[in-house]
Amino acid sequence: MYLHHYRPVPGLPQMGFLGNMFYGLTQQLLRQDPVWYALMVAARPDHCWRLISYPYIAKYAVQGHRTGFLHLDLNMKEYIISGHGANILSSSISLDPEVEKSCTLVVPGFHHHIQQWHERRIARGEDSAGTTTNCSTQYRTEDRNDWGPPVPRPCPEFGLRLTRPEIIHGSTLSSNSRRRVIYAWHTGIGSDHLTLENPGTLDWQQVAACHRDMEAPARGVGGDIPTHSVPPFRFPAALLLESAYPL
Repeated sequence: MYLHHYRPVPGLPQMGFLGNMFYGLTQQLLRQDPVWYALMVAARPDHCWRLISYPYIAKYAVQGHRTGFLHLDLNMKEYIISGHGANILSSSISLDPEVEKSCTLVVPGFHHHIQQWHERRIARGEDSAGTTTNCSTQYRTEDRNDWGPPVPRPCPEFGLRLTRPEIIHGSTLSSNSRRRVIYAWHTGIGSDHLTLENPGTLDWQQVAACHRDMEAPARGVGGDIPTHSVPPFRFPAALLLESAYPL
């Protein structure tokens, strides 16, 4: 249904994402999963247990969709200076069996080399201050020779992926089959029970209101301001799982 009603912005690649799907029934159901929540708490370096699922779109790639990218969900400058973003894991559940030609890519063990790579980036004049770091061009051939190339990590049907924030990750260049993926973006809530760990994002009350009203967040999970494909109103056919959604 969301795929049918989605209208991509002309000239901007869809990348297999549904920019109108924030609160599908499957998304709501998986965001409530206590096992996923517990695994995120256990895997986070700080083991923060005050988490909220930050609203995020779903992936629905079909055969022929261009899906390739490679990045880090980190502002590298802030991460190196203060460790900012080091606790927010990238995580997803795949609803279809993936294959090596259509799946997530990762650079295994890259968290051991990220500081060396950043020094190399500075020497090249590639330092940036965005909420993510584009590795498609900046992770060059010499870097891949030293620290390894991106390799496919297909998930089985209903498989869960957890990735450290310092691990370069992305997607294969295109999709050769249907590939549906749900993201929860469990984000730490501060001890004041209001501010979230990424500065510039919505606070706990605003995120809770987004879930309640089923509206797209005005700020992305990294603090970025969405510039396109964000629905300005609740998807008219969205249904709320009222019985359990307060979780």
